[in-house]
Amino acid sequence: MVFENTDEKRENCREAVSPCKKLVGSMCEVYLPVTIEPYAVAERAYVRCEGEAEICPGHKQCEGNCIEFTISQKINVEIPIKCGAEVTCGEACSELLTPQL
Repeated sequence: MVFENTDEKRENCREAVSPCKKLVGSMCEVYLPVTIEPYAVAERAYVRCEGEAEICPGHKQCEGNCIEFTISQKINVEIPIKCGAEVTCGEACSELLTPQL
């Protein structure tokens, strides 16, 4: 028997099915092993001076021939950090729990 289109084939198959029907299924559990490896890498830091440096006289007298003073400078430090994770999936597996008849 030759059929012209797919719909016609499906209809004929439906008609040919036995009248004794049984729906069978099963329940299973599926496992997928996943490995996550996080990382964080600090890159080269950037340092930028903010404003002018200040010079303040020292508070104690040095022994001998010296002068003491303090220089202060506000700085802005930026540290770029790359972070992320490497993800690896293993082989999936499953386990039959109970057949449902």
